[in-house]
Amino acid sequence: MTLILKALLFLLLFIGKECLERRYFTQEPPEKIPGTTTCTDGWLPFEGSCYMFGQTAFDFTEAENFCRQNNSHLIHVESSGENEFIKDHLKQLQLRNWWIGMSDELIEGTWIWFDTKEYVHFSDWYPGQDQTTTEDCAIFWLPLAFKWADYSCLGNFYPICERRGTVCGAQLELVG
Repeated sequence: MTLILKALLFLLLFIGKECLERRYFTQEPPEKIPGTTTCTDGWLPFEGSCYMFGQTAFDFTEAENFCRQNNSHLIHVESSGENEFIKDHLKQLQLRNWWIGMSDELIEGTWIWFDTKEYVHFSDWYPGQDQTTTEDCAIFWLPLAFKWADYSCLGNFYPICERRGTVCGAQLELVG
């Protein structure tokens, strides 16, 4: 086996097919390659996660089940960067409201991620929306430029599913 073939085999095993393809067989600028998140099946990548924007409206529980059928969960927004990335993408899609994977059903005003039961630490609520007593689920609300709103879990909105992506490591160079 030649040295180059051995090196390519090592790279394929070490960094994975998607990372290898992005790193060595695309026209992407090199500065965009290190730390790149890759996703399969047309999911949108961002900082270690992959997102799918559903095309069918569901109530909250059905939306979570839809995501689980796609090996994911309703979106967990955990930073302002992630929030802005998602909102920028939502502005490009059809005009809709979108589910966020959290609820305050157990204790009003105490928001937890529905699938993990962990507390939510980042938020982007429209003023007063996080304390609505008759509504227990959260959405990206179109009329408020996709600020978050408290809404009934029985509403029919579109899911944003999230799953872990493959993160390519630092730039590797073939020597020789």
